[in-house]
Amino acid sequence: MSELNNHDFKKEHKDSDELVFTISLNDDPNKNRKFETTYLWVLSRFDPLGNKNRIYTIIIPHFGIDSEFKNKGWYLAIYDNIKNIYTLPMLRIYNMTNNNVEVTINPIFIGIMKNFNYSTAVMIRVNDEILDKPPDYLVDSSSNDNAFWEKWFL
Repeated sequence: MSELNNHDFKKEHKDSDELVFTISLNDDPNKNRKFETTYLWVLSRFDPLGNKNRIYTIIIPHFGIDSEFKNKGWYLAIYDNIKNIYTLPMLRIYNMTNNNVEVTINPIFIGIMKNFNYSTAVMIRVNDEILDKPPDYLVDSSSNDNAFWEKWFL
């Protein structure tokens, strides 16, 4: 199973304002064949103009090809935690690098936040029959505060 080597967020300023989210790993995340491994970023920002918090979760699950999960392969979804809606419903990703988990998103899916705080984590779900529960294992998180993630799933 891959372990997080470090967590890295970067914003590329090439020909667009798209955001690139990357987690560098010690191993190939494509090797997972039996479980659901989910990579999460929770982005938060207080919007002083609207006088409200904005929180989005970027969700990148990988369902092993030999698992019993209905879906197989890599997916991307973005969830607005305040409005309780998906701004980007689960979308299939066809290519993932061999030593990173990396996605590029349009900022419109996170309310065009230019500055924000974030936390990230990697979780594993073994049982495909009970999906309305927290993942079975919290593998790693950044900052190294698992209490945040344990509360996240209560």
